Amino acid sequence: MSLKFFSFSRSPHTEALKNDMRRVAQDAAMVAQKHVVEPAADAMRGAVDSASGAAKGAVTNARTFVNKQVNRAEHAASKQWDKAAHWVNSNPVSSLGIAFAAGMVFSAISGLSGSKR
Repeated sequence: MSLKFFSFSRSPHTEALKNDMRRVAQDAAMVAQKHVVEPAADAMRGAVDSASGAAKGAVTNARTFVNKQVNRAEHAASKQWDKAAHWVNSNPVSSLGIAFAAGMVFSAISGLSGSKR
């Protein structure tokens, strides 16, 4: 007893149907690539470029802010140093007394902390 039903998979009509289905699947893949994947990839590239530009802008702004703060701090420190140097030159005896007192305080603190250096 031979089953003719299973021989249908080798008929020319079946091969033609298989080929047609392959072409439909390939066409669907090409359409999906063109209308879904490529626009999504373009949108992603745009988003990455935008984020990269924003990050560069933020870094530039931060660098500018930090540089301004450093310049301000340097200027303030320079002014304080100049004031201190002027005061020391104007009051040498007082400066010597303050230095001696500061040395005594540091020596006392060192002695109280148990350091035997």
